[in-house]
Amino acid sequence: MSSCTIRQQLTTKNVTEQLCDRPVRKSEKFSAASIIGIALAVTAYCMRLLSKVRFPCERGARFDTDFWWDDFTITIGMALLVPITALSNILTGLGIGKDIWTIPFDKLTEILKVYYIDEILYLTALPTIKIAICCTYLRIFQSKNFKMLAYGAIALNVAYAIVFIFITAFQCTPVNLAWHMWDKEHPGRCNDINAQSWASAGLNIALDLVVAVLPMPMLWRMNLNLRKKILVMMMFSVGSFVTFVSILRLRLLVKFGNSQNFTHDYKKVGAWTVVEVDTAMICACMPGIRNLIRRAFPRLMGQTTAGTTGKTGSAGLDNHGRGSGPVLYEYIVIGSGPGGGPLASRLAIAGHKVLLIEAGGDYGDNYNQTVPTYSLKSAEDDLIKWSYFIRHYEDLERQKKDTKMTYKTPDGSLYVGLYPPEGAEPLGILYPRTGTLGGCSEHHALITTYPFRADWGHIQQLTGDDSWGPDEMRKQLVKLERAQYPVGLGHGTDGWLRTSLTNLLLVAGDFKALSIVISALSAMGQNNIISGLLSTVTSLANVLVGDLNADNDPEPNVYQVPLAIDADTSKRSAVRGFILDTANAKNADGSRKYHLDIALHTLATKIRFDESGNVPKAVGVEYLSGERLYRADPHPSTTNGTPGFVAASKDVIVSGGTFNTPQLLKLSGIGPKAELEQFGIKVIKDAPGVGSNMQDRYEAAIVAETADKFPISAACTFGYDGQPDPCLQEWIDGTNVLNRGPYTTSGAALGVILKTSVATDHADIMIIGTPGVFNGFYPGFAYDSVKTGRKWSWLVLKAQPQNNAGTVTLRSTNPRDVPDILFRTLDTGNTTGGGDERDLQALYEGLMWGRKAFDELIPLNGTFTEDKPGRNISTEADVKQYIKDELWGHHACCTAAIGADGDPNAVLDGNFKVRGVEGLRVVDASSFPKIPGTFISLPIYMISEKAAEAIIAGN
Repeated sequence: MSSCTIRQQLTTKNVTEQLCDRPVRKSEKFSAASIIGIALAVTAYCMRLLSKVRFPCERGARFDTDFWWDDFTITIGMALLVPITALSNILTGLGIGKDIWTIPFDKLTEILKVYYIDEILYLTALPTIKIAICCTYLRIFQSKNFKMLAYGAIALNVAYAIVFIFITAFQCTPVNLAWHMWDKEHPGRCNDINAQSWASAGLNIALDLVVAVLPMPMLWRMNLNLRKKILVMMMFSVGSFVTFVSILRLRLLVKFGNSQNFTHDYKKVGAWTVVEVDTAMICACMPGIRNLIRRAFPRLMGQTTAGTTGKTGSAGLDNHGRGSGPVLYEYIVIGSGPGGGPLASRLAIAGHKVLLIEAGGDYGDNYNQTVPTYSLKSAEDDLIKWSYFIRHYEDLERQKKDTKMTYKTPDGSLYVGLYPPEGAEPLGILYPRTGTLGGCSEHHALITTYPFRADWGHIQQLTGDDSWGPDEMRKQLVKLERAQYPVGLGHGTDGWLRTSLTNLLLVAGDFKALSIVISALSAMGQNNIISGLLSTVTSLANVLVGDLNADNDPEPNVYQVPLAIDADTSKRSAVRGFILDTANAKNADGSRKYHLDIALHTLATKIRFDESGNVPKAVGVEYLSGERLYRADPHPSTTNGTPGFVAASKDVIVSGGTFNTPQLLKLSGIGPKAELEQFGIKVIKDAPGVGSNMQDRYEAAIVAETADKFPISAACTFGYDGQPDPCLQEWIDGTNVLNRGPYTTSGAALGVILKTSVATDHADIMIIGTPGVFNGFYPGFAYDSVKTGRKWSWLVLKAQPQNNAGTVTLRSTNPRDVPDILFRTLDTGNTTGGGDERDLQALYEGLMWGRKAFDELIPLNGTFTEDKPGRNISTEADVKQYIKDELWGHHACCTAAIGADGDPNAVLDGNFKVRGVEGLRVVDASSFPKIPGTFISLPIYMISEKAAEAIIAGN
């Protein structure tokens, strides 16, 4: 037979088999594996596509996401699977599965030609799908190092595809020898096809492993408990099944390489080839499938609504200095909020040994804190809330006219309103604060507005320090901000605080909300743009183009409000992340990079001084260790905690906030001499300004109601009443801001700047438009704000009020007790030059603007009827009385103020040092001499950054 040609050998073999009546192997009519595989792959792809589709209203379905590179590459992969499946069935029809000697010679050539094309498609499809998976990783993980690794994996897959497609396409010379070489009768040369196939399969398996292992370190570092972490890692490991299939295919290729009957032996190889690409497609679509199932069947998939417990356990969250004698730090920062958090982090990054003391725990992964729309709910979260009850008026009878007045009833429950039961104890007006890592940045409404230039100029004038000048202070914003929306000069792009704007699709897709925007523009005199607004999101963006945080004071207009929301994750952006990033930072060798220790559940009770020198020097902090020790907590501990002391070699920095900072200073002997002596506290420094000069923004609201719910939030339950919240599920399942639904904003998306008739240099009113009813704070306010889903509020804020007569005074010497907080509002406070009347007039004009906006509303989807104050309150005198009775505030400040040399009420100098002592500073809202801007969080962040600069520079 050695002298016979291949064709003769096959003919002889076929005749012999027939003469001996050997059974003839038959080929299938179609490839079952390919049909089932493509059906599953197409289903998976469609489910992935469907997971990106939303049905926002009657207008039908739409894509609520950006179609990114993972979508493009997965679509290309899906397109390649179709011809691969078709060719697989063509090969079956040509005789794959039958013995080679039973197949006509011309069909053998055709089989090899189809196989040649099929192999090139296979070598294109697999790396394409793996690239799609890597692109999906890039959507999820934002670490620069991870991105470099992911791009590296993409590059390897691109290189693999290019190299092996080229090698396969030109495996023979001439090219057509690839399907003619079987008979060895055609001239030319071919590569070692077996070696080529094995190399291709081996490298493919290696790339499978690279892609499967790539996200595991990132997943392991997630702030989850071990069980959840393992479950998430298992979900991402589903793709390893493709590797298993690839290994099985390689084993068959090895056997196939030695085959003398390739048409029969290729049947299994071909089947596993189809299974491999189809399985890869299904695995690549798994995240989308999971999202779709969770959206359709939330109970089936389950969800986690709680974050960490707040107890120590995460890296960097350790308690220090307990029970083993004093521990020496360079700096101790008391309070982890907007004042203390950035400062502590910057000092540690500069190489100092820092202890950050926080009275609360860490609950930062709780949905109430991470979900922007839950910001009001977070203010009433028992895990973190501190409830102060304050008075606007010293006259109790006058205070009782406020419908938000809260009482404690004889049975221990709370009553809110004008008609308390007999024997009820008046508590005052709720003023929500927090006890948690990150402080009030973990519950505020995320509004992030820049102060007026004159605010910095005033401090510059007081201190004679040009580093407080407006241009110099702007640099602090550039340092801390990471603006994620189009901005001009004077903004930061790589800081720790992410700022973004609300997605205008949310407004454009809800005609009720759109009619509100149009009414606001109309009330500002912009009637010429109304027709253009009704068309596109672009039209909206064109009229809301102004930058509220530009490096010049905003002019009267309607603006989008910058929010402290990470546009990449649609989560709250706050100082907690900066603190933890600093505390958990590692060097290349895994050692700790910065020395920032965090003491949770640690209530500072007193600053200890060394009085041996001419000037008392702060040397450390006395504290109580224990959970829920401070009695502003809704469930204060019945035990007093464990006392301790921690020493500081350089400075103690108090950042407890407007109420707690003066309380701690007074308990430590720094405050008005008469008050300290009244409580038997040793006077370290007579400082009459401590606890005085308290200011707050005056706020009032006009609220209107419509007949049915705003479409954009109609399905939302906001996590109340034990009901599943489809909007929360949408936020969880979404992959970007476009498909995470309405919970990507705090609701405070629209801002109006007004300059009233009593304004001086710049605008004096900011009005926030928000869906829901909001008329101030009282127990249960968060639920009431959203329960109907049919109301809209214009919240009027008076910038830079004239009154500074508020006080924070001690109730006792027990550091667990809350102080007495009295604002002395409007005519009961500082009335110099008629400032109280000007403030009241400005508020009145702000409310009248809101009434005008509702009056001029074009009812694109229903009309609005005024609910608060109500049309029965119509005269100027009646409206002003309503304001006096119902106004509120939540930006209290200035109780340990920076001031000029020689001013006896100046508690601090321009470097935040407490005057009259050494080694003690105050950096928080109490440091301001006058209330800054319109919202206070950003100014506090800025002075925290400035304080860090001053301390590091040795000032």
